[in-house]
Amino acid sequence: TEVSFMRIGYDFLKTMNITLMDGKDFSKDIQSDVKAYLINEKAAELLGMKNPVGKTIKSVNGEGNIIGVMKDFHLKSIHTTITPLILCLGPQFTQTHIFVKPQIGHLEEALADLENLLKKFTPTYPCEYHFLDDDYERLYKDEIVVKHVIIYFGVLAVLISCLGLLSLVSFTAEKRYKEIGIRKVFGASFADIIATLTQDFVKLVFISIIISIPFAWYATDLWLQSFSYKIEIQEWMFLVPGIITILIVMLTVSYQTIKAALMNPVKSLKSE
Repeated sequence: TEVSFMRIGYDFLKTMNITLMDGKDFSKDIQSDVKAYLINEKAAELLGMKNPVGKTIKSVNGEGNIIGVMKDFHLKSIHTTITPLILCLGPQFTQTHIFVKPQIGHLEEALADLENLLKKFTPTYPCEYHFLDDDYERLYKDEIVVKHVIIYFGVLAVLISCLGLLSLVSFTAEKRYKEIGIRKVFGASFADIIATLTQDFVKLVFISIIISIPFAWYATDLWLQSFSYKIEIQEWMFLVPGIITILIVMLTVSYQTIKAALMNPVKSLKSE
């Protein structure tokens, strides 16, 4: 089993908003903490300890007591499972990187103060900074690209489909011009005309949705398998888009169907 090990400075948990499930954090006032350890829930599970605080373990920092158990959190992306983690004090190993949590609304002032501080103590060392949320966002770069591609091409596909459908409805209405007139003469209502013109299109869309669901289900499930932590596919995830698609179709054809249903039958039958 892969075990992650980190040397940290004081107040690391506070800065990173890491939750302690049991025990305490490292303290400058307690000398024995320099040899102590913090572990996460996964590490406690691996060690087979139900109450690990106070127990002794031996790691790369030597033998020491466990003083706290942290709630599990991700070090990597959710493509991988949370691994057992052990933390120990080692400020001498963390001097090249500093984690800073500025107050909300004071980011620019915090960056300026940090730059001045580093220039004062290490004038020859370049000051470079980056944001942790950006680092985590880069872990999901592929997913972000896929999301944008799906949105852009999805919208484009819907627009093209609606334009094609609008043309097809116009052609159908024109072709059935006299038929609609005859139906109105024989007492067909406005709703009957609308239903006559739209039902064929709705049936085709409904059939296409039924055919596409198994393929979409399989592709989605295959993609989700690349994540260690994922949602379960639910039926409503396909039902809702299907209903929305049918509504879009009905809205697209509504203009031409309403126009055809409202026409004067005398005009369509005068040549007969």
